[in-house]
Amino acid sequence: MKNFLLGFIFFCSAQSLIAQTDTAKQTTAADSVSTVFYNVDIQAKFPGGPEAWSEFLSKNLKTNTPIKKKAPPGNYTVQVSFMVDTTGKVSDVRIDKDPGYGCGDDVYRIFTKKTPHWLPAVKDGRKVIYRQRQVITYVVD
Repeated sequence: MKNFLLGFIFFCSAQSLIAQTDTAKQTTAADSVSTVFYNVDIQAKFPGGPEAWSEFLSKNLKTNTPIKKKAPPGNYTVQVSFMVDTTGKVSDVRIDKDPGYGCGDDVYRIFTKKTPHWLPAVKDGRKVIYRQRQVITYVVD
């Protein structure tokens, strides 16, 4: 039977993609241009920090997914991005890179059905809407 490890990359994969003020109206692209930030003072965070996030993922991801889909030995990296609003709610989950073998579907399931509220990002002392990027790697030996 194949061994399975699950790797999580946290700080180097978390990127400030887009943040919008909590008072922004998202009616058109032109309206939102003036409210888009590319840097925040404090990124959105999972409550309890990286250790708690790692534990949450370990408990909730179906770690044998690529094995069940007959993935050959190797690393299978899923890149996911998601919005964290000013209340910490996770939404607009997007699988930006999916290596197949059910990995992207498993990550999407966790982010859309199981992920609790995060601590919102902060810009200039105000909570802002923030797009977070996360990389999760399945390793099949």
